Amino acid sequence: MHMAQLMPLPLTVFCFSKIQIGFTFLVPAHPGSPGQRAVKRVCVCVCVQVERDLMIWNNKRYVSRPLYVKSKEDSLIQRHRRWYSQFYSEHSPRLDTAVADTLDW
Repeated sequence: MHMAQLMPLPLTVFCFSKIQIGFTFLVPAHPGSPGQRAVKRVCVCVCVQVERDLMIWNNKRYVSRPLYVKSKEDSLIQRHRRWYSQFYSEHSPRLDTAVADTLDW
């Protein structure tokens, strides 16, 4: 029995308000097969997860010194921010200029 296969394609960001996510499904040709039913379930799950992510993305904001809770997750975020800060300089783009730029080159 052939099962459905999901191959995620890259997430493409066109600008701050437009992204594209693509998927390729390989399933048996006959309607109602277990593979086709699995693909439908995967599509619903992906849509729910992307919708949840969009709620977060639409409400995000930068906080230069956020409050952290003593937890494993927050300590990992804190460590990641410290590590990532090495890639910024005084010449790095700021949020206000990045929002004005539409990424049109």
